[in-house]
Amino acid sequence: MKQILYAFAFITVFTSFALGQSKIEQEIIDLEKKIEAAEMAGDMATLNKLVDADGIYVVGNPSRVLSKEELERRRAARKEGRMGREIESDVVTKIYGNTVIKTSSFKRIDKTTDGKESTLEGRHTKTFVKINGQWKLVAIHGTPKVEVKR
Repeated sequence: MKQILYAFAFITVFTSFALGQSKIEQEIIDLEKKIEAAEMAGDMATLNKLVDADGIYVVGNPSRVLSKEELERRRAARKEGRMGREIESDVVTKIYGNTVIKTSSFKRIDKTTDGKESTLEGRHTKTFVKINGQWKLVAIHGTPKVEVKR
């Protein structure tokens, strides 16, 4: 029986390493799913638990820090379906104790006020910190893809 338990434990640990995903990375993925669900539902109580109230959100080119009002407008647009879901690729996650830095490329399809689709591509850097035993999103820096003319 012990051999079976050891084999199971080994397979479980080896599989997580083979897949390249740690427990912390999975916790961050789960946190982002909860944040997205709360934004879509307009659930501010849940968002306040998952996102740092004094978080810094930098977007655009040129970059600017979003005010609380702008952040609320973006969340409303997301809930109404005008701001699409971001699809990530090229994800790199670095873990430094109680801090996680996640970088990725993203693509998002939004709808303009007249219903036309608009595609946004770019890069994100997100910072998560474990506060009182719970991961929170504390900062985002998003930059749209810029075409370089030569």
